[in-house]
Amino acid sequence: RQLTAAARQISRGNFDVGDVTVRSRDELRFLAETFNGMCANIRRLVREIKQKSELDALVKKMELKSLQNQINPHFLFNTLNMVSKMAYVEGAEKTSDLVGSISALLRYNLKKLHRDVVLREEIAIVREYFFIQKMRFGSRIAFSERIDESCLETIVPSLTIQPLVENAFAHGIESYERGAELTLAVYGRDGKIIVEIRDNGVGMDEEEVRALLDRRGDPAEFEPSAGEAGGIGLRNVLRRLELYYQCEDVMEIETERGKGTTVRLKLPVAGERGLAAYA
Repeated sequence: RQLTAAARQISRGNFDVGDVTVRSRDELRFLAETFNGMCANIRRLVREIKQKSELDALVKKMELKSLQNQINPHFLFNTLNMVSKMAYVEGAEKTSDLVGSISALLRYNLKKLHRDVVLREEIAIVREYFFIQKMRFGSRIAFSERIDESCLETIVPSLTIQPLVENAFAHGIESYERGAELTLAVYGRDGKIIVEIRDNGVGMDEEEVRALLDRRGDPAEFEPSAGEAGGIGLRNVLRRLELYYQCEDVMEIETERGKGTTVRLKLPVAGERGLAAYA
């Protein structure tokens, strides 16, 4: 009867029931001791969960305070625009263009990831990125593009193309002293919009490609890691596209060690987005 009463209390969420005492030396005593041990473990787990919840709340409060202390993005944009106009007035047109590109890139990257855009916007911001890197590295790197304008009204998730271009640059060709090439192509094929980012960089082996495309890993592995393309890595983009279009066949990688890499996105045309809401 004691065990039954205690079990009822546990099932109702009351984990503070006292130990069940059985004086006999039979199976009931073993059952009671096991039950008491289970209750103690539950109480310990509940206590740890509460402590972790309190700690998480404190950390979030600290993070919010840190964000509040950061520079206001609008102030930063306005300052960059002012610097750009001053440079233009003073005759430093290249400096004016460079600051304008940096401002546009920052503004675009601070938008919410769940915002949908047309592919034309993604390509426009990639061109700003190309311009910045060309000003930085000069003749060390050549950028080129092959764009079918009729494909650019397709709806895509924000920050889909630039992270892949940045990854190709950072991990493929940034170390080259000369002869680095990066190409962006957009065209239609088999009812889909194809976006290709091709570089002539260091390339990857098959094991690295499998690791990038492996869907069996912990979802946390899709989170951005330090140093990856503006905080958004290739696997992150892949996972967002799979959720957005509700299909897995959205990305393929062709690569060979020492001969470069091509990342190819295969995007359904506008209106063929998956039924599940993307958020």
